[in-house]
Amino acid sequence: GVFFLIAFIMSVYLTFTDLKEHLIAALFTCLFFGSIAFLLLKTPKKIAVSSENSSESYPDLTASYTDSENMVAELNSESSRLVQPTHEEITARWKTPDIIRLIQESYQIMYETDNPETLCSRYKFASSKAEELNYYYRQGWYTDIAKINQYTEMLSDENYSRLIFRCYQKYVNKANQELKTKKGVDKRIDRFWSIIQNNVDTEMYIRLRQQ
Repeated sequence: GVFFLIAFIMSVYLTFTDLKEHLIAALFTCLFFGSIAFLLLKTPKKIAVSSENSSESYPDLTASYTDSENMVAELNSESSRLVQPTHEEITARWKTPDIIRLIQESYQIMYETDNPETLCSRYKFASSKAEELNYYYRQGWYTDIAKINQYTEMLSDENYSRLIFRCYQKYVNKANQELKTKKGVDKRIDRFWSIIQNNVDTEMYIRLRQQ
């Protein structure tokens, strides 16, 4: 292509110029324009090569972005594992086994006692512990719903009434064994109901006396 262009330029120049008089000028002109033509034809190839080299010099941006996402995900996962429970949560988890033990022990005493004062004090104590356990459950620090339901039933008003009557029967039997007269037994019974009245609400007390 280059030689064809040079020949074309020479032929044009020689057509309009006296070859004998201007041979050197013609050669110079052909070389000059031929060089320009050569450079013009050469340049695109260099640009193409440069373009290829340029494309090879850049890294795989998609892979780098994916690696960055994976790194962020790992950091977030590690951060979540490093989140420490609050002091209150640690305390709750440490206290929970003792709370459960105290509720069970208190209920056992309530079931077996013949002393109304012991019954009422243990009921209040066990109820406070059950409420504490319920609080832990609402916060998500205790998750055994079966035990929550069990203790709710054990310490319900209905079951409390049954425990009071059970205690009353034992109390009366003990009074009959220890006292010789009906008057003495009746006095003991009055004392029992006085204790109950001071430890339950009025509505429950009325229901108990009507049974």
